[in-house]
Amino acid sequence: MAPMIAPGEILIVDKSMGNFNNVLIFIHQGKMLARRVRRLEEGGYELVPDNPDFPTIKVERVIVVGQVVATGKGT
Repeated sequence: MAPMIAPGEILIVDKSMGNFNNVLIFIHQGKMLARRVRRLEEGGYELVPDNPDFPTIKVERVIVVGQVVATGKGT
C-alpha cells in the first residue's frame, strides 16, 4: 500500500475518543507514530504502517492520541 502521509505533510488529528477505524496517532517508546491498528487473536495489537519502508510493531497495549482526519502540505 502506498503511504497515505507524505514526508513534510501536516496532520490534522481528532483527539476525541470515538470509533477509530483509520490512521491513528500512537505514542510508542516515547515517539509519536501514525499507524493503523490491528487487534491480534492471541492478544495485543499490531501497529501497521502504510509505508512498507517502516516495520509493523507488535505491542501489548497502546496509547492512542487521536485519529488522523486530514493531511496537508507544510510550508
